[in-house]
Amino acid sequence: MNAQIKSSFKERHSLEERKKLFQTRQLVHPSKILIILEQFLDSSSTSQLCAADPEQLMVNFEADISKLLKKKIPKTQHISLFFFINNVLPQKDQTMGQLYKKMQDQEDGFLYIQVKSLETLGSL
Repeated sequence: MNAQIKSSFKERHSLEERKKLFQTRQLVHPSKILIILEQFLDSSSTSQLCAADPEQLMVNFEADISKLLKKKIPKTQHISLFFFINNVLPQKDQTMGQLYKKMQDQEDGFLYIQVKSLETLGSL
């Protein structure tokens, strides 16, 4: 799979900038998980659901990934959403805290989530 992330946060910001941003936000909001939400683009993606620029979110450790992200991304008829962390499709029953502990970026501390959209045929 030849996947790309448009306007990658890591490409636009140096490691030092990302570390400083993480530390600053962590000091102000120590009980929150810091997430970078990006559009996952490859040849099978059918639409752009996220803004072109990566979105920065802060969420509680107890938050549910599917409910949380579906609130942030508009539901479009005939579009299925898939969330990836480190190229892995996380289990929907995991909390953001569980995912963060296992999958946070070891260099800067953020949790990077990519959203992939696929057009589906028909409706149920």
